[in-house]
Amino acid sequence: MLARRAQGLSCERIAGELNALGFTARRGGAFSQKQVQRLLHRQAATSLG
Repeated sequence: MLARRAQGLSCERIAGELNALGFTARRGGAFSQKQVQRLLHRQAATSLG
């Protein structure tokens, strides 16, 4: 996801792509823009150590 964000895609667009590819959110629902923002924040924090 960080790579897609680095390419300039919005969180809303990334959420749409994840949903279109059939990925489901934590409880089996669709991804929202806010969930993608949270995941990106966690992923960035983890990669920084």
